[in-house]
Amino acid sequence: MKKLKSLFLSLLLWVYPLRSEPINEGAYILEEIGDVLRFLPIFVGTVSLAMRDYRGLGELAVGTLVTQGVIYGLKGAFDTAHKDGARVGFAKRPCCNSWRGMP
Repeated sequence: MKKLKSLFLSLLLWVYPLRSEPINEGAYILEEIGDVLRFLPIFVGTVSLAMRDYRGLGELAVGTLVTQGVIYGLKGAFDTAHKDGARVGFAKRPCCNSWRGMP
């Protein structure tokens, strides 16, 4: 268990420099939650690997890859739909003129 704790803490130290400055306090809290959830599959995969649960690790990998594939597929579909003239105003990013869905 000490190895997992030290691995998780080293992962947090590695992620810390990737931070950006948020707009307000509410955005800061959401950004912190997003930073933790972004790397949660890595931590869960490490625990599965430490427990030698290779089937669970495989299911986690497949689930993560399928989820990311669907997300980026939908973002690409919204971008293409906007270029073809469809009204997909809900997919516009608030920061710029990008129609690839919410960040």
